[in-house]
Amino acid sequence: MPSPGRLAGAERLARLRPDRFALFVIAVAMLGAGLVLAREATWGVALHWDSIHYIATARNLTDGGGFPAFTLQTGGDYHYWPPLYPLLLAGGGLSVFDPHDVAGPLNAIAFGLTVLMAGRWLGQHVRSRFLAVWGCLALMLAFPLTQIASWAMSDSLFILFTTLALIRIDSFLREGGGRSALLQAAVFTALACLTRYMGIAVLATVAVLLLSQRETAPGVKLRRIGGYALMAFLPLGLWLVRNVLTFGEITVNSRPVDYSPGVLLDLLTVVREWWFPIDAGGRGRAAAVFALLAIACGIGSVRWRSVKRANWGPAWTFACFTAIFTGAHVMALFTGNTWHGIVERHLLPLYLPLLLLAVVALDRATEPGARARFGLPSRAWRGSVVAITLVAALSLWLAYGANLNANAIRLANSSPGDPWNYGSGHWADSEVMRHIVPDGRRMLFSNYSIAVYMHREGFRRYLDLSPRIGSTIGSILADEEAGDYLVWFHSPEHPNLEYGIDDLRALPELEVVTEAGDGTIFRIR
Repeated sequence: MPSPGRLAGAERLARLRPDRFALFVIAVAMLGAGLVLAREATWGVALHWDSIHYIATARNLTDGGGFPAFTLQTGGDYHYWPPLYPLLLAGGGLSVFDPHDVAGPLNAIAFGLTVLMAGRWLGQHVRSRFLAVWGCLALMLAFPLTQIASWAMSDSLFILFTTLALIRIDSFLREGGGRSALLQAAVFTALACLTRYMGIAVLATVAVLLLSQRETAPGVKLRRIGGYALMAFLPLGLWLVRNVLTFGEITVNSRPVDYSPGVLLDLLTVVREWWFPIDAGGRGRAAAVFALLAIACGIGSVRWRSVKRANWGPAWTFACFTAIFTGAHVMALFTGNTWHGIVERHLLPLYLPLLLLAVVALDRATEPGARARFGLPSRAWRGSVVAITLVAALSLWLAYGANLNANAIRLANSSPGDPWNYGSGHWADSEVMRHIVPDGRRMLFSNYSIAVYMHREGFRRYLDLSPRIGSTIGSILADEEAGDYLVWFHSPEHPNLEYGIDDLRALPELEVVTEAGDGTIFRIR
């Protein structure tokens, strides 16, 4: 770890030579965007069940159809999600490019901008050159973020707007950024809310931070919160009013859930896998989770004591967001306002704040005089066992992330073999496509396990086949008309599915019409 002298040099780099550090961060951000695009070079952006709704709705917008009550391509209405992502997909194409082809570059740009803004924040608040550089590289190689950016989903855009909102409110709180910083935070919060409904957690975080301002009159606090909340929530509020007037509900009907307190352990397990990827069995995972909690409590305790009156710590804003977003996610689970349990992609907005918190904590623990504050000998860090171990561990972290991204790029551009790591463009020229529709690009084929329901007169909708074939698929087929078709693409099976193509062939309701190399067409009896 750098000695006090080298730390002073790093501070000069960040404080006195911002041009060099800015160029470095720009280069890292562009390389991060390139990592995302490299995964889409052969087959294009990957599609999930959510992606089908986004792109189909964007195509409706491109064709002048707006947000219809019934989206023919997906068999459902569009109010489960906010409207911004399909709007950007439609607008990005400018009626020239198909929204499917816009999704990949849009996500790559969003990821690159996220790395750029978070890297700039590190350069301003981290004194150690080594840790500032390491933090930027760790952002670029953050595999969960590059992975989600390669799918046509709104997560990367939501993370970008969340990061921008938090950075601007952080500037307002600590540096007196003035009305412009607060205004920008409100605009980015509004964009986050229009991307995902969980943007409400960003709004709640900023409101709590404004309320907890020291040496600010209560009336000033309330005026700031009121003005910010009105601007941040108004666009989403108008969308929710539209949903109520059109569908009679705000988003979707809540469904009763039966989550036990063990769901919190599942949440911590997801976070643990980000930082401790080695699977050491049940006891090892539990030990890692409790170690993670102990480290977080220790860092939080030290940082809380070190925050002076009217002097906000550089990571305080991200710590508040982490707590509020986690609480909002757990509340959504227990109130039934989510279709799923603990899903990693829903927790991804926590990845970047946690990474920034870790870098700032390491920076403060290794700065000159830190050892004395912790009651440790004031011996220089250079050459110490702790410093060597820390540098080696952080270097291995970067090597591990680089290896994950390299393997993902290789798998994404190889022949179809991994259901999570290649896109859907393969199906546009597939053999089974020639039996269905001449223009395959106008249909969406996901490498997620989804079948296509074909009416006798043409394409009807997608079917999200349940992990259990049993009575679920039977009830689906019972609702369809005899003589219609069901098309199943031979993509690799999802690991949670308990059936395969042979099970579909065995169903009495289905009759094989065409057996192609990469798909099977069934007629519904």
